[in-house]
Amino acid sequence: MISAVIFDLGGVCVQSPVHAIAKYEEEIGLPRTFTGVAIGFAGEHGPFQRFERGELEYWAFIDVFQAFLRDPARVAQYRAWITRQNPARAAQLDWTAVSTAAGQIDAHVLFTAMVKTSAKVDMEMLRAIEVLKAAGYRIGCITNDFALPADEEDDEDEGDDEGDHEDDAKDAVSTPNQKEESTADGGARGRQVPRGSAEDLAQVRVLMAQFEVVVASSRVGLRKPDRRIYAALCDRMNVRPDECVFLDDLAVNVRAARKVGMRAIQVKSTRQALDELKTVLEIKSNL
Repeated sequence: MISAVIFDLGGVCVQSPVHAIAKYEEEIGLPRTFTGVAIGFAGEHGPFQRFERGELEYWAFIDVFQAFLRDPARVAQYRAWITRQNPARAAQLDWTAVSTAAGQIDAHVLFTAMVKTSAKVDMEMLRAIEVLKAAGYRIGCITNDFALPADEEDDEDEGDDEGDHEDDAKDAVSTPNQKEESTADGGARGRQVPRGSAEDLAQVRVLMAQFEVVVASSRVGLRKPDRRIYAALCDRMNVRPDECVFLDDLAVNVRAARKVGMRAIQVKSTRQALDELKTVLEIKSNL
């Protein structure tokens, strides 16, 4: 019997950063999906993956990520990929222009847009979570997140990892877990750590307060689809996988949840996901 409903954050409870990435790519003249393909092909040792596991401090990540995206190998990689996927599209692209655009990527500007987008809560999903919680379901979260540098006032009282989600709301993710510092010229000088708006972050705080447990990749050093991150959630909530239903927007994470024994729903739209969740939970009340 399902007793716990487990949610991803980005693309499920808050807006997906994919929209911000696509907008940035369009603005500087990159083909859509360029960034996503680069991140995906990097594997578990790529800069984005390392950042999500808490292995890189923000400014170090920005330096490494920018160099990674600007590397001419990324254009060659994308060209090979799009040629396989859509030869007609590949033939239409001006690859000299693509190379020029890639060389102008500003990772901090890109990531700032991603953070601001990811701080916007899906209010329909939030209301559904509140209904589920009131009905007695336990609510948890597994998120591939990232740690942002704390503001000065945060350093005075960071709180405890368990049960205190103020930091999750502040960053739309979690508190810092600094492992490497930026050594590039200029470092963080003159640049601001990205944040969502005060209004958006207030809603994120409401959202994060609904979760009994949040398993964040930047804190546990694991990221979906690693089966161990699902096991960590079950351990912390003291539930079996077959007592959980998991919602995520990425098929690879949904497949991984099913492999560990959870029921899982791929979120393609909020309404579709909630309708499927009602079926799984066999409830008739509105979500």
